[in-house]
Amino acid sequence: MRRLYLVLLLCACSGSSDNQVDGSVLGNSLNARDAVYFVHGGRQLVVISDEDNTCRNLTRQTITGKINLLEMYLWNASSADPTSLIEGTYEVADNGSASLESQVYFGTSSGCGLNTTWFRASAGRVILINAGLPDPGERAQVAFRINFGDEVLAGHADAAYCALPTTGTIPCINEGTVGPP
Repeated sequence: MRRLYLVLLLCACSGSSDNQVDGSVLGNSLNARDAVYFVHGGRQLVVISDEDNTCRNLTRQTITGKINLLEMYLWNASSADPTSLIEGTYEVADNGSASLESQVYFGTSSGCGLNTTWFRASAGRVILINAGLPDPGERAQVAFRINFGDEVLAGHADAAYCALPTTGTIPCINEGTVGPP
């Protein structure tokens, strides 16, 4: 009986996504179906999406319909290369008050056009459990608890590396409100 239970448990876990986001921002929740990470604008960015095949869709710019995203910019302010991340707790801040800092945004859009509505996190923490290198086949794992005013998003993600451009505009990626590292 014990063996049967273990087999059923393994089967149940193997088909499920290891991404979860609980909570909502102004009534917008996120069904975390996919997660990717990449280097962009001098920081490493983890993106959790309610779409499948996020890397392919961002690369080909083929996102249509409503999409919700959670974007977590992470950087190591005490390193000569801020994209060289270490495991640890990244504080939601961009004022030099912590050596491991983060900016977090929740976006909701119809097709990633100019009508994307962005919400900036007011406080919180992103814990980098595994810092993946920016190379094909690598993975990064995060856990987080992020405040958007009185509302909280909490969860975790297992993100695959996505080879997107390190500079320039990428649809669905919040660049307008993110300053230099």
